[in-house]
Amino acid sequence: MIVNPIPWPNGKRCAVALSWDVDADSGRNPAAVDLILENGHELALHGYLHERSNELSHEDEAKVLERGIEAFVRTAGAKPRGWRAPAFAFSKHSLDLLIGAGFDYDSSLMGDEIPYMLEGDAGRLIETGSTSSPSSAK
Repeated sequence: MIVNPIPWPNGKRCAVALSWDVDADSGRNPAAVDLILENGHELALHGYLHERSNELSHEDEAKVLERGIEAFVRTAGAKPRGWRAPAFAFSKHSLDLLIGAGFDYDSSLMGDEIPYMLEGDAGRLIETGSTSSPSSAK
């Protein structure tokens, strides 16, 4: 039992978010993206070419993030609010790059099932947590 439960609005007792990564073979089906948007669900960014951010320089990670955001805007018509690093490969630069690009949350770190704040030099970002594992995400 949680010692200090989160106070949810309107008397609600919890919140649930279901998510999955559309990548690899599934990314060849653009109709899935259209259906997600048409049904009022949120899309978040999951990389540009499924690159591992933790293997890139700061400059390369910034360029790849920018390309991903541009492609996302072309497809979805708006900037993404959320991010999940491809292969859960969050780098030492990712937090500040995401904050600088205007993201509201990340879902890469799997630190807890309860959202928590990440603090970086550029500000703060919500980490939504995740219960999936890298091995089950493939």
